[in-house]
Amino acid sequence: EGSRQHRLKLPLYRGAFAHKIASLGGPSRAMPTDEPSMKDKCVDWAIGLAGYGSAWWMPFLFLAVSLANSLTGGVFVWCLGVLQATLFPVVVLSNGKLGVLLGPLILTIAAAVATVAYMRLMQTSGADALLASTGAKDSKWLITAQSWAEKYGVLGLLALKVAPVPIPTAAVVVAGGIAKMDEGKIFAG
Repeated sequence: EGSRQHRLKLPLYRGAFAHKIASLGGPSRAMPTDEPSMKDKCVDWAIGLAGYGSAWWMPFLFLAVSLANSLTGGVFVWCLGVLQATLFPVVVLSNGKLGVLLGPLILTIAAAVATVAYMRLMQTSGADALLASTGAKDSKWLITAQSWAEKYGVLGLLALKVAPVPIPTAAVVVAGGIAKMDEGKIFAG
């Protein structure tokens, strides 16, 4: 049967997911393994986490992860960003009509706290150190972001935030600060 699966190019399921498929009585295309892969463990964890979506502590966990992701400037997007992207639909979909407001509100609070923190950092001349440590001091992107902030003001910052490429709050605040924008306008963007 193994050669038949290879000829038909059927997907091979491994780990805990394979056991779930087998328990449903579906076609067994599972490859027997002793230990589930890391991917299977992560998928199982995310599915298990969804069961706690309406728990009182889940919005606070989502807020903590969103704050950490915003305050670190997206440096840990490989873990915090993925966790934030996992928690958002869990919180929104598990809390009914309240969730539709709760999810975006939590993201807004995290972005607002990060904006205030980065504006304070800009006031203490920490922007040069921040840009030097991230390697973005003379990047083309930063020059483009700065020019958008200078030319279009708040609309330029807003365009940077809704661009198809995810741009961290820190980068938008730094671009606005370098463009010598008013703090109120940076916060509005």
